[in-house]
Amino acid sequence: MAQFKANYNYKDKELKRELTKGEELEMTVKRADEVNDTLREKYGEALTRIDK
Repeated sequence: MAQFKANYNYKDKELKRELTKGEELEMTVKRADEVNDTLREKYGEALTRIDK
């Protein structure tokens, strides 16, 4: 699992909740890639990986 930061508000269907801009969350890199691939064309990159 890796830490990510939401770049804008969006509803995550797998987590079944609304994520807000700047919110930090933990998910697999594979899942984050799926989210970014789906939303990138229309809204830009949804998640940015952060390393603490």
